[in-house]
Amino acid sequence: MEFISEGIWFGALFSAVLIFYYLLVPRPSVGTRMLSLLYLSAAICLLYSWINVEGRYFEITLLNHLYVPFVYLVGPCIFFSFLDALNEDYRIQPARYLAFAPAVTILLIFCLVWVFSPSQFAYRQLDYFQSREATWIDYLNVLGLFSSVVYCGLIAKSLPEIFSLEALKNEKSARTLLSILITAAILTMVATIGLALRSEFVYFGVSLSGALFLPINFILKSRTPELFADLEMVIEEARHKPEGEQYKISRLEGVDLKELQLALDRLMRKERMFLDEDLTLKELALQANVKPYQLTEFLNTRLKMNFARYVNHFRVEEAIRILRDEPEANILSVAYQVGFNSKANFNLAFKSIKGMSPRKYLEGDSGLNLS
Repeated sequence: MEFISEGIWFGALFSAVLIFYYLLVPRPSVGTRMLSLLYLSAAICLLYSWINVEGRYFEITLLNHLYVPFVYLVGPCIFFSFLDALNEDYRIQPARYLAFAPAVTILLIFCLVWVFSPSQFAYRQLDYFQSREATWIDYLNVLGLFSSVVYCGLIAKSLPEIFSLEALKNEKSARTLLSILITAAILTMVATIGLALRSEFVYFGVSLSGALFLPINFILKSRTPELFADLEMVIEEARHKPEGEQYKISRLEGVDLKELQLALDRLMRKERMFLDEDLTLKELALQANVKPYQLTEFLNTRLKMNFARYVNHFRVEEAIRILRDEPEANILSVAYQVGFNSKANFNLAFKSIKGMSPRKYLEGDSGLNLS
């Protein structure tokens, strides 16, 4: 129990630090705000778990169960932060803020009930595992945990392109994203079952697992951002792809394929549209005077590559040209110059296209700056 107590306490402190980490981001997005709120909820839930391990009790009875409203924040925060991670311009529609209504409503109900009947909160959560009769607060807690599982399912439903068999087979980032989702869903499901079965062992085990999962998830996201590179392009491309993965019914009828190839060559080689880091499939298709799904089919069937790889091919070749013509150029600055939004994404695309890292590929060229 001492190990469990220290592990949960560490998770609570780590989550508390991440609250301010995400709040102090220079240009906060929907995702960073949601992550800050998520870690606040995690910190409070883990703090209460630690309090239960230590056998502590608040004299102000309301405080003994104030974790319940925060349980209802976990699911919506995970949902919106995932959607934001895959779309930089994501905005929460006003109606979707209703996802936070249960948490706010429960908090108000708790305060109101406590004012008139404080005795309803005069017990420890831990007593529930020791044959205490279940109360309406316990049922709310179980329902809140189950809602997080539902939100994990909603994420998968909202992003079918990412979790298709084709995407999971070809995109490491899609598999990683699915693994994180499954882990989060399993933890919350096991916690729900543990509460329903009154298992103290499961309760503390899940709390410890969650305390360890949070820092691992943060480190994974911070140190390997390339895992999620180009997922937005994958989504956009999949949404414009016609029915049937093998294009049994071609959508290219009536399209002059030679003219389309010439148009793409002009747009990419002369107008150098690939330099725009925000270039989308829809925009390139518009400039080439075809439908997005027609461009997708052309790239997949004629050039044997998807949109992301097609664009990155030009970016990588341009980066190599610059580095050879300008030996003093810095790789990071060149990566931004040719349209990549991070060095990690550049390294990933370079290795995917050339089969090796930029450093290894260019180390044979004397005079190049590989810093």
